[in-house]
Amino acid sequence: MFGGGGGQQFACEACTYKYSTNAMRCPMCQTPNPFKVGSSSSAAYFQPQRAPPKPKPVVKESLRYQSKPRKNNEFGKIVYQTDRINKQQVLDSYAIYLLNKDIKTSCWPLYVFGENDIDKVRPKGGERDMIGGLAGVLGDYDTSVSFGVTTTFYKNKYVNKDFNAFKKIIDDDFEKLLEYIKNGHDIIVPSPNMQDLYGQYEKNYWKKGPNDDEKKQVIFHNLGTGLAMIPFNYIEYIQSKLDTLKQIGEKNSVNIDVPKNDKDNDKSQDDKKSADDDKNKKEDNENDKEQGQEKDVQDMLNMDDKNKKDEQQPQQPMQQPGPQNPDPNQGAQKPLPVQQPAQPMNIDGDEELARALAASMEQK
Repeated sequence: MFGGGGGQQFACEACTYKYSTNAMRCPMCQTPNPFKVGSSSSAAYFQPQRAPPKPKPVVKESLRYQSKPRKNNEFGKIVYQTDRINKQQVLDSYAIYLLNKDIKTSCWPLYVFGENDIDKVRPKGGERDMIGGLAGVLGDYDTSVSFGVTTTFYKNKYVNKDFNAFKKIIDDDFEKLLEYIKNGHDIIVPSPNMQDLYGQYEKNYWKKGPNDDEKKQVIFHNLGTGLAMIPFNYIEYIQSKLDTLKQIGEKNSVNIDVPKNDKDNDKSQDDKKSADDDKNKKEDNENDKEQGQEKDVQDMLNMDDKNKKDEQQPQQPMQQPGPQNPDPNQGAQKPLPVQQPAQPMNIDGDEELARALAASMEQK
């Protein structure tokens, strides 16, 4: 698939991809072959690299309990390790693994590291192409006591610009890690030390506050924070998945409240505010309606009182003015019609209705 040419192979100093010493450049990153630089006869002085023999794993009695299930069916924990993970530490866990390889009846720790998408899918038992970073320590054990979280994409480079595709890959990896947690295995996560936090890749661990006047460490893992060069939101997503596993391990339950991101929180607050506004608006409309009904009832009562007063006062008949010094040139003035007394209103029904409405409003 990659590489090419016969002869011995060695690891590129830049990207750790292993390719033939006969090639002029690394087929992955195009770094010149150091054995071809300067002289065509340089390769004659090249001594083939041979892997040192692997030390024989020895079971430590203090770790033998890890070959058995965890007590009380407890979940495993997320353990951040600032000290560099070394081969002896991994070899000790591998010795326990050889005693019991079943993850359901053992509790040996599992070490995670940043993996590339080529070695991730290599045939079981096949040699690795990349051995840079922690892969040089954990790569040979990625089918036993270590697990590679895919953070580097040589084959599928489009993932570096497709966040949804990246999330799908990470979600699949963490589903497997969840099974280890549920079966009592601690997950050992490489964590940044002072050199990482204030070195070449320090920007991958810090986030500025809203005023750009302060920094806060928000990343506590070393998965994809180095040579992978993935976007910061990718690194943050890995941290969120680790945080979820940490809660599951601490609460010994998969039923936890998954924290929402800032956008989800803002949307939730907006929805809550909108619901409160609708509720207040509805209450205001009901209050206005009740006040309008009370006003109508009061107006009806006032009208009833006025009608009663008018009934109690006798109406005086209007006197017709007599003719005074009639003008001979004008015709006789017609007498004004006498206004008939007002008929009393039958308000018994209206008054009872108003009284009933008033009593109903008082009860509310």
